Amino acid sequence: MAETILIKKYANRRLYDTRRSHYITVSELSEIVRGGGKVKVVDAKSNADLTRQVLLQVLLEDQERLDLLPVELLHHIVRVQGTLQAAPFARWLADSFAQWETVGEVVSSGLSGAGNPATAWMDAMRKATGWGGPQASPATSAGTSSTANPGSSEPAGQADREPEDTVKPDPAHDPLAGLRAQMDDLLGKLGG
Repeated sequence: MAETILIKKYANRRLYDTRRSHYITVSELSEIVRGGGKVKVVDAKSNADLTRQVLLQVLLEDQERLDLLPVELLHHIVRVQGTLQAAPFARWLADSFAQWETVGEVVSSGLSGAGNPATAWMDAMRKATGWGGPQASPATSAGTSSTANPGSSEPAGQADREPEDTVKPDPAHDPLAGLRAQMDDLLGKLGG
C-alpha cells in the first residue's frame, strides 16, 4: 500500500506537497488521488485535519465527479446528520467503499486473463462480498462446494444457498437491494 502523502494547506489557500517540496493546485491533488495515492491535508498553522474539506472541494470543482454522488445519497446524508443513525451510516459507507476497492482490485487482476469481462466482474463481486445471488451456480458461488454434504439429503451446494421462502430485503431499507437486483438480472443474462 502506498504511503500517505502529507499536504499542508496555508492561509492563502495554497497547498504544499511535502513529499515533492513544492506547491500544487487542487487539480494536481486530484491527479495524485486518481493515480491511487492517499493524501492527508492539514492546516499548516494548527495541524488540523482538512482532508475531507479539500477532497470535497475537489469533487465540487468537477461536475462529472459530482454526478457520481446520487441525489438520494446526498438527501440521506443530510437527513442522518446529527442523529443516532449518523455513525452506523458513516461506518457502512466506509465499509462499502473498502469493499468496492477490493472488487476493483480483483477485477483488475482478473481481467488480464479473463475471456469475458462481465463474468470476471461478477466473479469478483462474489469473491469480495461473499454474495452468490439466487441464480449463481454452485461452482462459482463463494463458499459453496460441488459435492453433496456428507450425511445430508440436499443436492450439492444447496446447504449454502438461501431458502426460496427467505424474506427478501426491502429496497427502502436496504441500499444494496437495487444493486443485488441488477446483479441477479445480469447473472441471468450471462447464464451463470
